[in-house]
Amino acid sequence: MHDKIAKSIEKSRIFRLTKNITSYIIKLTSPPGLCRHPCGATRTLGGVLFIRGMIMADKEFKSIEDQISILESRGLQIPDRSVAADFLLRNNYYRVSGYSLTLRNHDVFTQNANFQNIIDIYEFDHNLRHILLKYIELIEVTVKSVYSYEFTKVYGATGQYAAVNFTDAVIHADIMQKAEIQKNTRLQHEAYLKHFVNELQQDIPLWAFVDLLTISNVSFLYKISQPAIKLAVAYSLGLTTRG
Repeated sequence: MHDKIAKSIEKSRIFRLTKNITSYIIKLTSPPGLCRHPCGATRTLGGVLFIRGMIMADKEFKSIEDQISILESRGLQIPDRSVAADFLLRNNYYRVSGYSLTLRNHDVFTQNANFQNIIDIYEFDHNLRHILLKYIELIEVTVKSVYSYEFTKVYGATGQYAAVNFTDAVIHADIMQKAEIQKNTRLQHEAYLKHFVNELQQDIPLWAFVDLLTISNVSFLYKISQPAIKLAVAYSLGLTTRG
């Protein structure tokens, strides 16, 4: 079954496109005179990107007024240039242009498209992302708390270190390695890590250890946990078995 899925993905247009993109060799340029591209273009200190023989020159600086003029030349209506100028200055032309994709065909804006449309799309995206992040964070904190509670109730405060408490030693080792990297990276800046590692010099209990893990890491720990742990976590989260 897995082989069939893998073959299906490999044949997909997206997968093939990704392989082609990643196969491109993009080289930043060297100072003048050190090297010439096969097509004859001299590399410059400022930089020219070479992608399979294609030459992409550096973009020139454009003032806010220039940016507004470009948008107008492409058919975008801008009733209030001062509003547009302030928005572009605070949010970056390149970033803002991504929010205009549904309003244009390549570089030509649809009829009656105006700058306020872009602002509305941008603000909708901003608000939606913050709503989602709020609840994603709540879910992450809850799942980590419930999992650590149910797990340590059975295996003790530091039972997560023992591979024997899980059903897959390879996945367990990978998660422990990722947590160790996080611990070493954050040790100097996190008070709770200093407390356990430097002061107490002991293993970190799971209820604190989960802070080193992403929600993805925790989901994999859950996946390789014993069935009784899985059921306890599911029940605590209000889930029930089928049938």
